[in-house]
Amino acid sequence: MRLNDKKSSAVNLLRGIAITAVVLIHTAPGGEALLWIRPFINFPVGLFLFLSGMLSSGDAPHIKKRILKVSIPYVIWSFVFVCLKLYRTPADIPLSFIRLTLSGQASDIMYYVFVYCECTLLIPVFDKAAKSRFKLLPLFISPCEIAFARLLPVLGVYSLPGWLGVIKGISCLGWVTYFYLGFLLANGFVKLGTGDKTLLLALLISLPLQVCEGYLYLNFGSANPGTQAKLSAMLTTLTVCIISYRLVMTEKLPKITPLEKLGMISFGVYFVHVPVLGALKLIPVYGSLLFFPLNAAAALFITVIIVLAGRRVLGEKSKYLALY
Repeated sequence: MRLNDKKSSAVNLLRGIAITAVVLIHTAPGGEALLWIRPFINFPVGLFLFLSGMLSSGDAPHIKKRILKVSIPYVIWSFVFVCLKLYRTPADIPLSFIRLTLSGQASDIMYYVFVYCECTLLIPVFDKAAKSRFKLLPLFISPCEIAFARLLPVLGVYSLPGWLGVIKGISCLGWVTYFYLGFLLANGFVKLGTGDKTLLLALLISLPLQVCEGYLYLNFGSANPGTQAKLSAMLTTLTVCIISYRLVMTEKLPKITPLEKLGMISFGVYFVHVPVLGALKLIPVYGSLLFFPLNAAAALFITVIIVLAGRRVLGEKSKYLALY
């Protein structure tokens, strides 16, 4: 979908909101407090993918260009993350770098690059599906994956083998619905008939459902009860995506320049905020005096300064670090 300047600004503003939510997620407190905080910020990955789907077209998918744009920074940042993990045992770095880069485990955030690349490669498939009479069927892929590969194993109905867990971690199946929905809407394959009141009601219902499902995950021993990959979180995120689409298309989003500029560097912030948080946690004042969400604001501010400084120093070459 081609965007005019106003719509492009709106998309960047939404990216700015999404990356802010990412930093909030990674600085949120643990325990039961997490279950009450996360529902309000459990949408960024889905929103990023939805916006990418909106900006995709079967006529001009630009697959190679898109994948190269993210894969080079992925490899470089994977090396950085592995070095930070294993700096005390440098002899382990080469083999660990290869293994962790290929498995998307150099950092907890790296799965997103795999998911994005997989969705990008599937654009021609999405285009064919969208033109068929079964165009709505792919929308059910993610909820089915979440139910059978995440929820039921957590409830102890069955367990997944270790190798399948690794594949699940970098698979797009649990996220593809967001990308495909954005593709459908932006390319005119489906029309929205949902009213504003219905969307607001869905949002209000999904938030307490997330709290309840979070307690369910917690009670069954899940290590990540606040995860975005829950059925209730999916309801929240889909509602946020549809609202976002309407605001972009109607050009009703307010102009908030700082968020727009943040959205323009969101991919760089995504990578850089990880080592920034690691460094900040070594400072006693950061953990003891800066409570949530002030700790998130401090981390985001420092990250943005580093990204902008990197752009200034490296110029166009900063694109290899996703800063440009």
